[in-house]
Amino acid sequence: LHVRSRRQRQMCIRDRDTTTLPLTGLLTTDNIESAVFTSSGELDCNNNFGYFIPNPSIETVKLSSISNDIFPLGNSIGDEITYTVSVGNTGNVELNNVFLSDTIVDFFNNTLSLNSGPTFINSSGGSLEGTLLIGESASYSATYILVQSDVDAGGVQNRVTARGTSPTNVVVKDNSEVNDSISQYPLLQVVKTANISEVCVNDLVTYTISVSNIGNVSLDNIILLDTLRDFLGNILILNTEPTFIVADLGSSEAVSYTHLRAHETGRNL
Repeated sequence: LHVRSRRQRQMCIRDRDTTTLPLTGLLTTDNIESAVFTSSGELDCNNNFGYFIPNPSIETVKLSSISNDIFPLGNSIGDEITYTVSVGNTGNVELNNVFLSDTIVDFFNNTLSLNSGPTFINSSGGSLEGTLLIGESASYSATYILVQSDVDAGGVQNRVTARGTSPTNVVVKDNSEVNDSISQYPLLQVVKTANISEVCVNDLVTYTISVSNIGNVSLDNIILLDTLRDFLGNILILNTEPTFIVADLGSSEAVSYTHLRAHETGRNL
């Protein structure tokens, strides 16, 4: 007859040489958390008596990869990042109520939202979502599509925390994070043209200026400095200062002179 009484185990420990007992142990057929009665009803402390120390533990590993790489190569606007999460039971007891908390922020620490997931895929031992047997691991997946603000921030950080509860209601947790950096290429292009190439006295020359952001990040604090000289180097005065016409991605005049989104062009006269 096997019983699981703490009092009976303590009685056996007092009755035997405790110096021969190991300090720690795992549950095996020769090391069972129970006491065995003899046929006379006495505790048989020398027959298959042992003990078990629960050690709940959980491990989380998160990886990322580009699942839809839009030109240019590498992390860039429009790319879809797929996150794969592996949660393993590294302890010596079953874990229940296993769940994930997933957060994603850009490198400016602005909170973002995953496009999908994290979604349970499967477990190595066949357990349903929320349960992990000893040595079992579960796989999850999530996705995120990069937008312009992520490029401006220089990348995104995704962190997942996995929690599980042991049979004795001990909660264990572990987290893993992955950083996806985005290469930034700030580049500004200015093109100025005139409506006539040869001038006479009293001719009105109209200059058209195109300011283009040909990089991959938004540009701020854009300032136009326009100077006019004759061929002798004398400084002349424009009849009118550069006047905003339009930005091809819809920025207003106030925005265009201080901020151009990636691949946006502002035109002025």
